[in-house]
Amino acid sequence: MKIVLDRIFDKENFRNEIVWCYKDGANAKKYYNKKHDILLFYTKNDNYVFNYESVVGKISDNTKKKYRYEDSKGRYRLMGRGITGSPIKSQRDVPEKWEKTHPHLVYRHYIKEGTLPLDWIEIPPINQNSKERTGYPTQKPLALLQRIIKASSNAGDVVFDPFCGCATTCVAAQQLGRKWIGIDIETKASEILIDRLSDDAGLFKNFVHLNENASLPKRTDVKEEPVSTSIKEKLFEQQEGLCGGCKKEFDIYNFEIDHIIPKAKGGGDYYENYQLLCGNCNRIKGDRPMEYLRIKIKARESLLNQKFSFGG
Repeated sequence: MKIVLDRIFDKENFRNEIVWCYKDGANAKKYYNKKHDILLFYTKNDNYVFNYESVVGKISDNTKKKYRYEDSKGRYRLMGRGITGSPIKSQRDVPEKWEKTHPHLVYRHYIKEGTLPLDWIEIPPINQNSKERTGYPTQKPLALLQRIIKASSNAGDVVFDPFCGCATTCVAAQQLGRKWIGIDIETKASEILIDRLSDDAGLFKNFVHLNENASLPKRTDVKEEPVSTSIKEKLFEQQEGLCGGCKKEFDIYNFEIDHIIPKAKGGGDYYENYQLLCGNCNRIKGDRPMEYLRIKIKARESLLNQKFSFGG
């Protein structure tokens, strides 16, 4: 999955692999408990924000008690500098009088604003009886997405979830004043999204809902180029005379120009979406994605590699 997303969003824009850790009642006996999910965090470019203060961990009460003193800079504890020959034997919690009698041997150690943020987050899973639960198999807690979005964006920024599922990211973004885009291939996802955004985020005034019967928006980042002889020649040179499917070598007149992403699935007439296939591969692929063709070719090669015998 990460390889695909690196290709789409550019691996240079990958920021973090965020691990969501959780606990439930299940316990494995023969392997490690599978109690984490992984979220991949990308930005549009290097001009991004990270709100450190929104993800620092809370300081425990026990830690706060150690910082007994306070001044205009905050809470602090008195520490010995640990200098050789110093009459202060301990480097921690020296008496207050030492700050006056031996100021060069004592310093004020101020409490930090919180614990350093880690790339793993422990948030409880959604309770079975929670109103938040939608029944969607991969649903994440709203608190998890709120934490990530707060840290990774500001109000008015755009949050994009290409696997939005039951719309938790969209709901969290809406509640936090972010703009958002959600995509999912499951038809059920759009129904859940509409219900959740109506109930949990209180909207649907300027919502654009695209389904299989709606016309897809046209890309503006690429130039449309109708199929032509010059494009075929350029592809032939780029592919070094090899079929994009079976990888066998053919003369240029044996190739056919194919849409990598079929037009029926939203692919367009632009150079990046063209490839050359031999006639056989193009017939097998039809209006299906490349993965279908690869599976068919692999199955065919497997059969050809088997040894067959006939007769008794």
